[in-house]
Amino acid sequence: MECKSKNITIERKFVSNIASNLWKSEPAIVKNTYKEIENDAKILYNMIQQENDFVTSAISGENIFPPSPPLLS
Repeated sequence: MECKSKNITIERKFVSNIASNLWKSEPAIVKNTYKEIENDAKILYNMIQQENDFVTSAISGENIFPPSPPLLS
């Protein structure tokens, strides 16, 4: 944000190269931790998607509620 307020522009390619070089210099334990976080996030995302799909299919179905038993006269 400081660059923006001072009207300094930096090319994305330049920033990307810096980020890439910094990532390459990280130790394996850091990279493995991020991979574990990524896997956990994917699992949570898939679980949420399955729940959303279930709710969507239940709502879009014609009969959300089971039919009522007939009334006794």
